Amino acid sequence: MSHISPKDQILSEGFESVIDSGVRSFTVEALSQRLAMSKKTIYKFFPTKDNLIHAILKFAMNRVESIFESVMANEPNPAVQFIKIMEKISKIMGKTSVHRLVELKSQYPTIWREIELFRLSRVDKFYDILKDGQEEGLVRD
Repeated sequence: MSHISPKDQILSEGFESVIDSGVRSFTVEALSQRLAMSKKTIYKFFPTKDNLIHAILKFAMNRVESIFESVMANEPNPAVQFIKIMEKISKIMGKTSVHRLVELKSQYPTIWREIELFRLSRVDKFYDILKDGQEEGLVRD
């Protein structure tokens, strides 16, 4: 059994909390209760709520990136790559409402820009996967 570090526990549970309640309603107090961990421990890793929110969203982007890398490394068929990536990402991000995204954009515009850049680079990767599928005759034009 692998041991998850306190920092990773904070990020993972923080991500779930942000998805569930949104960034506006997210509090370190609620996260500490959810984790059965002191606020002091959370603040040891993340000195401010803004630092924590930023780290949580970076954590989510890293999860998405590792999905891309894993699927692309282990699946040679571009059509299957596309489907597997979409399925896995929708499991992670599927609970996210448009309202939560608008809230994030208005509350944390700098972080939102990072997310947008990340999203656009993933769109480019999807384009490359589909282009490879077309070249292999697996995807129609």
